[in-house]
Amino acid sequence: MARLRLFASLREIAGTARVDVPGATVGEVIAAASDKFGEDFSRGVETSRVWLNGEEAAMGDVVSEDDEVVLLPPVSGGAQPASLSAADLVAFLPLVVLILVVLASTQGPEVWAAALVAAAAMWALDVGAAFSARGRLFAPIAVTVTATSAVIASHALGGLGYGLTVPLAVAVVLGWSVAFAAYRPVDVAAPNLLGALLAGLAAASLVLSRSPSSPAE
Repeated sequence: MARLRLFASLREIAGTARVDVPGATVGEVIAAASDKFGEDFSRGVETSRVWLNGEEAAMGDVVSEDDEVVLLPPVSGGAQPASLSAADLVAFLPLVVLILVVLASTQGPEVWAAALVAAAAMWALDVGAAFSARGRLFAPIAVTVTATSAVIASHALGGLGYGLTVPLAVAVVLGWSVAFAAYRPVDVAAPNLLGALLAGLAAASLVLSRSPSSPAE
């Protein structure tokens, strides 16, 4: 028996995100789940990636009751198309954001701040996608909210605003954990807090780097 964790369409079909399923191997666990949840679930499994304890798994891998098998369907809900898709176009967004940040560096502080928030959001989404691919949770929205708050605080309060970034990150991540129970375990909350701190402190530092220098005494 092993713990089976489901995402996206498979979670909707099964009506649960986690379920204990009998089986001595990954393949047996998936087969038992398919028998339990029906044909729609079985079809979804065919296009899904399979992970065991955070590593890509084979059907013959042995499992125990302490193991976690993760089924991760494609974002589109089916097999990847052969032609250029929206997901392919999204891959170019980091380059677009980088260009915008470079251009914004020549503009006023408000434009610079907005570009930093956009860059932080893109980074958070990229990290979230990487976590999701390994069957783990990450909260890009919480990270982006922290970066936005840090930018606003640093722009308005200078060094004091920068100092507020740490408590802001803690408050946002804790608030997210309270709102969404799945984010409460330490192994989930810790990476989210680290991501929020990195994004917030980096954005706040870059805001201060564009602040007018204090006049020489």
